[in-house]
Amino acid sequence: DTMQPAVELSWQGRQCQAKVPGSGELIYEVSLTSQDVLEVKKGHRTLNLFRVARTKTLLGDWVHHQTRKLLSVVDVDGALELHTELRPPLRLVRKRIMQWEAQRGVCESIYSLEHVEGSQLITVRRPEGSGNPVCP
Repeated sequence: DTMQPAVELSWQGRQCQAKVPGSGELIYEVSLTSQDVLEVKKGHRTLNLFRVARTKTLLGDWVHHQTRKLLSVVDVDGALELHTELRPPLRLVRKRIMQWEAQRGVCESIYSLEHVEGSQLITVRRPEGSGNPVCP
């Protein structure tokens, strides 16, 4: 979360402690439980973060079958962006394994994209609750 102050990390093998800089107050305990799972603990609460493979088939040009409108998903310095004609690019943020959000700014969701890896289909919708975006 970019709104939170930075923490100091100290690694010991496959475990890490995140502390408040200067005070040494423990905030999180982090451990690599497997190659693809990072476990984050804060007090008695635990959160598991899973590594998800980078998409290979979302990149490229997509054309709407009726309107012939073109949109492109491009890799810009390791981040995905949605490019359309006559519009500024939108940053793509992965929300689920098959779902991305096209965002303007920090948290303004413009579109929701769905794509199954390996398929020749992309679904673009307005995001749920798009009338009132909420920042995390």
